[in-house]
Amino acid sequence: MAKGVILSDSDGFRALGVDPKTGNYPVQNPPDPSATPTPTVTTTPSLTASPALTTTPTPSVTVTSTTTPTPTPTNTPTNTVTPTVTPTTTPTPSVTNTPTVTSTPTNTPTNTPTPSITPSPTQTPSVTPTNTPTPTLTTTPTPTSTIASPISASLVFDLDAANYSAMPANGSTIAGTGTYAITMTNAGSSMAWNSANGGVFRKSTTGTSDMFFVSGLNYSTSTQPWTVFMAYKWDGGTAGRLLNANTASPDFLMGLWGSSGAKMNIAFNGAFVGSSSTAADTAWHFIWMSNDGLNTTNSTKVYIATTTAPTTTHATRNASAGFNGLRLFGRFVNSTSSSEPVTGDVAFVKVYNGALTLAEIQALHATYKTRIGY
Repeated sequence: MAKGVILSDSDGFRALGVDPKTGNYPVQNPPDPSATPTPTVTTTPSLTASPALTTTPTPSVTVTSTTTPTPTPTNTPTNTVTPTVTPTTTPTPSVTNTPTVTSTPTNTPTNTPTPSITPSPTQTPSVTPTNTPTPTLTTTPTPTSTIASPISASLVFDLDAANYSAMPANGSTIAGTGTYAITMTNAGSSMAWNSANGGVFRKSTTGTSDMFFVSGLNYSTSTQPWTVFMAYKWDGGTAGRLLNANTASPDFLMGLWGSSGAKMNIAFNGAFVGSSSTAADTAWHFIWMSNDGLNTTNSTKVYIATTTAPTTTHATRNASAGFNGLRLFGRFVNSTSSSEPVTGDVAFVKVYNGALTLAEIQALHATYKTRIGY
């Protein structure tokens, strides 16, 4: 700080612009009466409040200048992002289109093997022949001779209890196929018709003078082809011979036999075809015996069945032989007497004039199994 200078009173007044002699402002500037508000000059010190003006601009300027630069840099990065998205989008569709074209040939080879599966229909014909016989046989009436339709050989004899409501009258012609007369003598009432299983001929006692046979059905020549088909059931009573020739020679037997107890599945045309020792039960059985008339290897064939159809032969014989007439429930002795009587049921006896095939036999089984409860 500068050292102080001592002034005289006159010098002090002059420094203030005051006349040292009078103590007033210089005379050359006399106060204007109109400017009376000299006190305003005195108020001038209030202008010293100008420092307040200095404070006012400080906040105003600070806010304004701060706000202005802030939005400017904020907008700048926004524009920078925009070009970044543009190049990214451009390569994306290019890559997407490339696999699309690749997928097109991929589907083409996929469709090519699909037609290759077409061989599946080839299996349809294989199934068709298997199913064909089933509906045909199902619609065929059981008691009638129309069963011959799927069979290559002709049905020439059809003694079926389903065609009756009582035992046949003596001397009558059979009610089924064939013009053969029936001999029926039943004085002992050992035989009767029964409605079980659609109709059966039943022998319940052992009267040997009660006859049931037909004559004239002659297949005794070894060169004649034939098939005999029978459904039978032993009642567990008397063991004996069930279906026989109506002559002493050639000897012929099917079904049941009474040697050392009741035996079933018996087939004999000059010799036994297959086993002769199977113990009989009381279930229903089917039996077929056929002869091709060639008198050679396996000329005679036997098939048996119960609930399911046969899938092969039960037995064979290398020879041919037949029968002359047929007699039920006993062995031929003469026209008025039988031996070895047997008790049981017979649903039918059918004769065809040819050797049936396995497929034809299976078809017959499908037709008649439900009738006897299978």
